[in-house]
Amino acid sequence: KTYWHMKDPSLTSRMDAIHALRAPPIYDPSFEESLMVGNLGMMDVTVATWFGTEKLYVHMINFMPVTAITKELFRRTYVEEEFERIINPMYDDVEMAWRGYCVADRAMIDPNAAWVDATKLRSYELDSALSQSQVYFWISSMDGFDSSSIAASPDERHPDRSHGTPEAASCLSHEGCKHLGLGGLCCPTESGDYLQCC
Repeated sequence: KTYWHMKDPSLTSRMDAIHALRAPPIYDPSFEESLMVGNLGMMDVTVATWFGTEKLYVHMINFMPVTAITKELFRRTYVEEEFERIINPMYDDVEMAWRGYCVADRAMIDPNAAWVDATKLRSYELDSALSQSQVYFWISSMDGFDSSSIAASPDERHPDRSHGTPEAASCLSHEGCKHLGLGGLCCPTESGDYLQCC
């Protein structure tokens, strides 16, 4: 945290200022405006990565991998500032490979909104170090997450399908279910669930 996470000097709190009296600043204030170091070497520090200079890359490459320890490495107050100033302005335009990390970052400050965003992810397009199910798990582990808001009725899960008639729900009316030799109601079942073969 000391060498990678930076605070905008214009937002320094009184307590931070007191601590700063004990320790000299590490970076120039104009450099600290980016909030994150991209590369750090012996006598070299940049706000870039080896593959690009976009702020998104600098922040998300340091956010990965998303694991339990990430909560310890990224304080909520840091993520609030980072998300508001760096990630949010580009959030809707982030390519899918990086979007899962942005959603996971948002989850640290607004897990319920992040859950909604996670439903729009496509796991097969995310970075290979992340999956949609991992993002869901991450979000569900955040303080303030309200799991009651994610329950969906069968019609919400499958808006293009309706309960219709018993004949339409019959396993024999669906080639995939028929091929498996299933009988009775499949699409939906008597409890309202849709089987994978529907």
